[in-house]
Amino acid sequence: MNLFIKKCLCYVIPLLSLVVGFNCVVDPGNLVSGIEAKIVNHLLAGQNVTNVFNIDERSLQKYMIMGVKPAPETAILGSSRVMLIGKNTYNEAALNNGVSGASLEDLIAIYQLYRVNRVKLKRVVVGIDPWLFNINNSQIRWKTLAKEYNSFLKTNGFDPVASLNKYFQLFSFSYFQESVKFYRKGLIAKAILPTNTIANKGLTRLPDGTISYDLKYRIVKPEVVLKRANDEIVESMHPLDKYSEISNDIVKKFDYLISEMLNDGVVVEFLLLPYFPVVYDFMMNSEKYRIIGDIELFVREYAANKKIASLTVGGNKCLPVKEPALVGYYDLPVVGFYATV
Repeated sequence: MNLFIKKCLCYVIPLLSLVVGFNCVVDPGNLVSGIEAKIVNHLLAGQNVTNVFNIDERSLQKYMIMGVKPAPETAILGSSRVMLIGKNTYNEAALNNGVSGASLEDLIAIYQLYRVNRVKLKRVVVGIDPWLFNINNSQIRWKTLAKEYNSFLKTNGFDPVASLNKYFQLFSFSYFQESVKFYRKGLIAKAILPTNTIANKGLTRLPDGTISYDLKYRIVKPEVVLKRANDEIVESMHPLDKYSEISNDIVKKFDYLISEMLNDGVVVEFLLLPYFPVVYDFMMNSEKYRIIGDIELFVREYAANKKIASLTVGGNKCLPVKEPALVGYYDLPVVGFYATV
């Protein structure tokens, strides 16, 4: 038996070393680079930053909230679907805190960051995605802010959740697979570039927390966008898989979060942005995903009961722009959002 274990270790240790080493070199999620602090330094100095991709967006939010001066009056919370909403949308100072694949844990943790840093917000805009109330949404990126999330839970009588350090992902085979994809595409981390230009070859982050999509993503023929949407329908549905009901546990925590905001004297607004029409039609015609319609009804009713202002844009029927104006499978471009407002 001991000989068997030794033989196994002879194979496992080199393999694990290869996985960890390759993950550290490619590092698609910038787990070890610490690049978020560098980006924030430029943003706080009033510069745009381009060549930004696959950073730890949760760490970036932490640094932004800690350092932004003057403190914002409005915070925009949500997923990538809200990342185009910033200071130009409101008459007061606003900071966009959107993070890709945002779950309720993210919303809670980021709001807790404002509290910990004693930032008194006037308004919080909450972007609500259909997967927000799915207990099986498969989102784990929030664990970068597990400390802040657990701090909120303890304060409100919930049991804290266990969370491994994010660096454990370096030992993950799934992270290794992501590293291989990045390596094959030549996406080894490039130096970030401060710039005064908004539209660049790479994705650009602006001082108010919003993003500007890269030129290749922005300047594209409508038929290409439509093809992308059709190609990505199955892949983009992961957060909505195994979604048979609205989670009571998530609803309870969501209610506590909103109640805490209101108790803090914050004006709360809900925002539901549409999916790309093809994606929306696919979900509404699928027994597996049509629960998204129930989510919108639930949010509308909740907002009415709490007297919360909400801008709800349901599916493609209320879409204010034509399909070609959409730049992505789920995300509205700036023109689309402003037309909605």
